[in-house]
Amino acid sequence: MKTFSLGPLSTPKLENVSIRFIPGVWKDDLNTTIKHICETEFVSASLKKLEISGMSNVSEIWCSQVPTGSFSKLEELIIAHCGKLRKLFSPSMARRLVHLRKLTIRSCPMLEEVVVKEEEAEEGSRMNEIMFPQLEELIIDNCGKLRNLFSPSMARGLVHLRKLRISKCPMLEEVVVKEEEAEEGSRMNEIMFPQLEELIIDNCGKLRNLFSPSMARGLVHLRKLRISKCPMLEEVVVKEEEAEEGSRMNEIMFPQLEELIIDNCGKLRNLFSPSMARGLVHLRKLRISKCPMLEEVVVKEEEAEEGSRMNEIMFPQLEELIINNCGKLRNLFSPSMARGLVHLRKLIIADCPMLEEVVVKEEEAEGGSRMNEIMFPQLKTLILGALLKLRSFFPVKHALELPSLHEVTLYICPEMKNFSLGPLSTPKLENVYPLDNPAVCKDDLNNTIRHLHETEGPRWRAQLESTSKEAEATDHI
Repeated sequence: MKTFSLGPLSTPKLENVSIRFIPGVWKDDLNTTIKHICETEFVSASLKKLEISGMSNVSEIWCSQVPTGSFSKLEELIIAHCGKLRKLFSPSMARRLVHLRKLTIRSCPMLEEVVVKEEEAEEGSRMNEIMFPQLEELIIDNCGKLRNLFSPSMARGLVHLRKLRISKCPMLEEVVVKEEEAEEGSRMNEIMFPQLEELIIDNCGKLRNLFSPSMARGLVHLRKLRISKCPMLEEVVVKEEEAEEGSRMNEIMFPQLEELIIDNCGKLRNLFSPSMARGLVHLRKLRISKCPMLEEVVVKEEEAEEGSRMNEIMFPQLEELIINNCGKLRNLFSPSMARGLVHLRKLIIADCPMLEEVVVKEEEAEGGSRMNEIMFPQLKTLILGALLKLRSFFPVKHALELPSLHEVTLYICPEMKNFSLGPLSTPKLENVYPLDNPAVCKDDLNNTIRHLHETEGPRWRAQLESTSKEAEATDHI
């Protein structure tokens, strides 16, 4: 097929063009190819969606001059399965796509640059010309050679970006290229991704950190953050110098964040600084799993600093907390942090073999003044499982009340002899459920746990010993 018709062709309502797996069609550049398939008139006049897929011999798209007016109405662009593609846009083409709202790039294993880097002189002269000014959603998937995604100036120009997803980019080292300190200082008030609401980073093997502090403070609309399978990740937010942190104490990071999921990040040692944790005033769901080096969820404060901020609550709206498979975690909450979790409804802690306490034991002087304490007033569901060193949930001697606790599941906690050391009130608790066993209910939760320690403890220990021997035998094969 060489032409659609032999005479002039008008297609005023045509909006979508898909170019897929057409051997021998690709010409020198995309425009020539599209001209080969359809008339340039309708492309430049009305095209809103374009998909290019399976063009295995293409190394560049739109990196040379494109006629003025081409693709002026393009709203969605999909690039997929272009095995030799190395570069996608020239800077001038990126600036021309003024109506592009969604960009998807998938399975382009040789892609090195989404937008070709400009020369510094050229970049400076075009500083106020924004690339992709209407872009709302960007998906990058399975691009094996991509090392970074945005220049700082490009990131600042994405003023409408709401959703960003990057997955299966094993060579990715930076989402945004790091600026020189002098340049960063001069642009401190220019925000990157000011409308971003959802960020998902998955399977990016070389990523060591995600945000600079200034970038984190600028994400004022971010509601969902998910980071998974990033084995080299050491920090979510790069640590600030103390002087810098002090001068910006009241500037909150992620002020609208509601959901945070961290999964399979093997080098992560801690997640939040205390100031960052206090700023997460809308966080409702926190899940941390398969982080074997994690030692602290919130970095411990110095005593003097902690005392001066005693009334500043961390995670005041948190409703669901799940911690799973964090091999170095020894405890989870400080007492002051635990008292601030007034909306926590669901707490699951499992497969943390070094965990000794859920809430750290406080000094007697501090604890002595609390004759009858209500903790986790909204907590309804508690699951504790495979916690080999856990002895007590909260080792306090004064009376403790959990007024909403309704369901407790407890399994493979062979060292746990009590919930707390003093009187315990759980007026709504009916049963405790050992995994795969009938529910148990004694006079109170402390007595129930003592009963489980005596009846289930030997079986749990035997089960652990058997598992350990099997693992040793496997190691010797």
